Amino acid sequence: MRIKNIYALCLALCGLAIAAACSDEENDHLIPTPKFEIIQSTNIDLSAKGGEATIEFISEGAEIKASVDANWCRIKEITDKKVTVTVDVNAGYPSRTAAIILSDGQTNRKVAVLQQGAVWIYNQNETKLFVRDIAGDVFVETSGTFPIELDIPESAKQWIAGEVTDTGFKLSVQENTTDSRRTASFKAKMNNREVEYTVIQCSVTDYMGRWNGETQVIGEDFGISGLFSLAGTTVEESKTEGEYLITVPMDMLAEGLTMELTAVYDKGEFVVTTPLAQPISTSGMSGYLIAADQGGGLYLSADIALVPSIKNGVVTLTYDDAGLFFVIGFFKGSSYQGYPILFPTFTMQKSLK
Repeated sequence: MRIKNIYALCLALCGLAIAAACSDEENDHLIPTPKFEIIQSTNIDLSAKGGEATIEFISEGAEIKASVDANWCRIKEITDKKVTVTVDVNAGYPSRTAAIILSDGQTNRKVAVLQQGAVWIYNQNETKLFVRDIAGDVFVETSGTFPIELDIPESAKQWIAGEVTDTGFKLSVQENTTDSRRTASFKAKMNNREVEYTVIQCSVTDYMGRWNGETQVIGEDFGISGLFSLAGTTVEESKTEGEYLITVPMDMLAEGLTMELTAVYDKGEFVVTTPLAQPISTSGMSGYLIAADQGGGLYLSADIALVPSIKNGVVTLTYDDAGLFFVIGFFKGSSYQGYPILFPTFTMQKSLK
């Protein structure tokens, strides 16, 4: 009888042990896991200039540790609420990424760092700068993530000065009195990158040769009105020292006919002084170059300037802003007879390259 009681007691104890074990297994999921969460976006975006960024988190468990997989991003500080990282300047063109891993010993959280590449915007077609032979300023537009510096050689500083502006940089060029083209190169720099610019300052000799372009011609008495080509126009030194001859084909009037303009080159402009006799005549009248204004006034004696402007290696000669333009009028002796042929627009072009 006693043996049965002992046996029953053992069975009861075993049952209790098994029940307790089962109960522990069933309640394992009720044991609270320490909370660890990132409380911000899982990505950090930074400009190429770099700087600091923070990752905020909630942690109710063990101490948080952090690591990063790039040498340009470093852990600066870890507190119980945030991790602070420092990011170096990105002087390269491409953007780059890094991964920051935060861990409480049980759970890992990943935060991506995206850093933009450095930006430098400039016009590749404007790295060769043709300028006139007069003193003046040239403005070049360029912008970038970082400040631009100009590196001008000492030899070029004799006639070029550079200054960085809000929109790029300015070059101040002195007058070219050498009677020949001169050239200088310098560098614009942004961090470890550089762009070479070349300044080519023209002289009057660059304007010699053949030109193209077009002119508006209005000759009501001859039934002429429209835009006509100036192809084949030439500029050359005259036999008279200090003067230049501009010969303009006038095939729109008659084949082989030309207009001849004698000019002096003064302060970077070709100045034509009227009246000038022309190789054209009709009905016993001789043609002369005179001047007119936009209001219809005619002038026997006037100075008409053709001013060069240069863009992308092409020089353009056109009227200045005084408002006067060429007219061929007809005379008998010194008496003006009329029959005007007007040239209200006159634009010559030539490549300098």
